[in-house]
Amino acid sequence: MQAKAREKLQETWKVIFSRQGDQSERIELLAEVFDDIQSRLPLLTLRGMLGGLVAGLEQAAGTDDGLRSDEQSLLDRLREVRIAFETMDPNSEEDWARLGDLVETSSPSDVPPTNVVPFGINKKSV
Repeated sequence: MQAKAREKLQETWKVIFSRQGDQSERIELLAEVFDDIQSRLPLLTLRGMLGGLVAGLEQAAGTDDGLRSDEQSLLDRLREVRIAFETMDPNSEEDWARLGDLVETSSPSDVPPTNVVPFGINKKSV
């Protein structure tokens, strides 16, 4: 998902850049905006996936005796990040920094469980 977004961003940048001619100030400003968007792309991609992740975990919790403690911890964290996205001001450096702090994995409790199989591990090549 993020690779497609980066590719689309690159294509759009090329089109916009080609229309600027010799206007170096505009090109400089556009380059700053482009760099800013690229640096935020992982968080923007995450925002698009949060709803599905939260819904999937909530559905899993309702089908049996609930979630294991590590799954519940993940669900709580994802909810917190989703709320931060929903309430943030996208023009606020402070809000972006707070969001970055929320998704940062720096403590041992944030390490994924060892029994999780990575995506694609069981897929056969076609």
